[in-house]
Amino acid sequence: MILNESAIVSVHHALLANGSLGDAYSRAGLGCVQLIEKVARSRGRHINGRAEIAVVLDLGARMVNSCGAAGRLILCGYWSPAAHQCRDIAECHQLVEYFRLHPERAADWLNATGKTRFKGFKFGNVQTILLNTPSAKDVGDVKVAFDFYSNVGSHPSIEGLSLHMTADGIKNIGPTANPKRFLVFAADLWAYMTRATLRFVDTVEHLMPDHPKIATEFRYEFAVVLGWQKFLSPIDADDITNWIAATPA
Repeated sequence: MILNESAIVSVHHALLANGSLGDAYSRAGLGCVQLIEKVARSRGRHINGRAEIAVVLDLGARMVNSCGAAGRLILCGYWSPAAHQCRDIAECHQLVEYFRLHPERAADWLNATGKTRFKGFKFGNVQTILLNTPSAKDVGDVKVAFDFYSNVGSHPSIEGLSLHMTADGIKNIGPTANPKRFLVFAADLWAYMTRATLRFVDTVEHLMPDHPKIATEFRYEFAVVLGWQKFLSPIDADDITNWIAATPA
């Protein structure tokens, strides 16, 4: 393409070898993508003119594309564009949760254009509604992700520009290899995509209660995503107590 990324890809690709954290994060993201794809293809045959289902399935497809784009961009060392894709996942995540709680607004979102959609469904407005809805999930996490990735990826900022400098303050022109940053981005991408995928599952099930549970219909794919959510999660005293209780004497 325009720039030669081969050397950068080689450095980062070494972190995707079997048994490494990079490989684990990559597999976790792939698990989310596969589950969303299977659900969207299966339920897409049963939209029956319902705007809320069509919109949520389309948002799921967009999250898949954004996840894939972010993964490719960090592999090639394009840090700020990768952050912008992560921001996109956060915004889709919020809308999926919003339409779970307010499916009647889906048609308005689908039919709105330009500034009308922006004013009616901009991130801050939707967040305010979710903050005042006790049953809303992930509101705080999504806000943190959206704000951070907007700053470093979607808008020019000091923090975003610093991604293109070395530790000595030397400017880099073009993409750069950075193994530590690669792992941090991969971990964040996995963590946010996992939460977004589980909210997607919740919303699809809520809107289509007559269909089989996704955990049953796609048992393996759902178990993979749920398992990765537990991966590297904090361990508390109850976890230890339960583990001891379940361990044979």
